Formats: sequence, structure tokens, C-alpha cells
Amino acid sequence: MCKRNKCNKKAENCWDYWNCPKEARESCPPYLIDFGKACWMFVSGMRPRVKRDFQHCWECPWFKESGSEA
Repeated sequence: MCKRNKCNKKAENCWDYWNCPKEARESCPPYLIDFGKACWMFVSGMRPRVKRDFQHCWECPWFKESGSEA
């Protein structure tokens, strides 16, 4: 499981931001198609696949910090 308290603020992809382990990345659809800069566009229902402390992608720190809020 990826930990929020260990976020990489200089990351260019969501899996790097969350410091996801290799085994988590290998089962992550956005990772498999290299869609980490806009992972929320790939996720059905704008809900994270991994258990997080938020319910919707627009609540995700990565979404907010990557400048994706409109």
C-alpha cells in the first residue's frame, strides 16, 4: 500500500508521488499505459483504486498539486 505521509512532492506521475511499490504499479491500469500525469482520467467514477483517505480523485493531493483542478 502506498503511504500519503511519504509523498514525493517532485514526482511527475501519481505512482511516484505516492511511492507505490513495484507490485502495486504492476497491477495499476494507469501505470501499465503510462498515464500517471492524469490518472484520474482513466479511473472509472473518479474514485481511487487503492484505499486512500479520500473518496474521489478531485480530493487527491496529487490531483490538486499537479494543477488539474479547474
